Amino acid sequence: EALRKRIAELEALLKQKEKELEAARKREKELLEQLATQETVFRIQLQELGQFIKEMKQREQVREKQQVEAYHKLLKEREARIAKDKERKRKSGLNQTRTKDGKIALDAVDIDAQRMALEQFQRRKSQQGQPPPPAGPAPNKGKYSGKGNPLLNDDVIPSGKGGGGKPAFDKKTEAVRTKFGNEKIITTWYYTGKDRKIHEVILRHNTRTGKDMKSKRVIVVDGKVRYAEKSKETHFIIKNGKDQLKLNISLNNSQVKGFAYQLFINDVSFTQLHNNYLNKIAGN
Repeated sequence: EALRKRIAELEALLKQKEKELEAARKREKELLEQLATQETVFRIQLQELGQFIKEMKQREQVREKQQVEAYHKLLKEREARIAKDKERKRKSGLNQTRTKDGKIALDAVDIDAQRMALEQFQRRKSQQGQPPPPAGPAPNKGKYSGKGNPLLNDDVIPSGKGGGGKPAFDKKTEAVRTKFGNEKIITTWYYTGKDRKIHEVILRHNTRTGKDMKSKRVIVVDGKVRYAEKSKETHFIIKNGKDQLKLNISLNNSQVKGFAYQLFINDVSFTQLHNNYLNKIAGN
């Protein structure tokens, strides 16, 4: 009887252990399933991260490509501007001849500035009707109606030719403000040339210079711009019809703003020609 009782106890214990084993197997299966699920999620996350990194690299490559293209585009535009400036300077240089003493002979430049100067010249002539009268005593009209040009010692002017045989002579200087607030000296000469016509010469000099000592200098002859550059040139030679004009800019503390402006016509100073002109007026 005791043996049977012992066998029953062992069978009950075995059943209990089998249940525990079944529960452990079930728990193991659940853990394996959870692990498989987590691994799947992790793999999915890795795939997503890899795809994101790939997209970022593609975007970076596109951005770098765009930056390179923009840089090359800017380089091409800059090279085109430089080539255009060189071509403009080369064409402008065809109209300039540098002499042995470093002076510059100039032809017409800067079409827009020339047009504006010509309009201003024509407007001034229409307002004034004629150039300003010569400095000094007014000449006797009757005495000069058949005389030659006392300014340039020309031949006798036949009656009825250009200007009526009456030479004109004058000079004026004024200081004006530019649109940038700088000061600009404008010197204007009037003279009668060998062609027996009255001519106007204007020199505009911006007195403010930069570190390179350059400033805007403009020369207008009979309404045409013959020079318009930002430079430090001080000697200019211009051919105007039968006359050769030389203009000089020099430092002189006794003159306007420390600068003196001289004009030579056919290698004779304007001051000397002016004196000759006045002497001929006085002698007649």
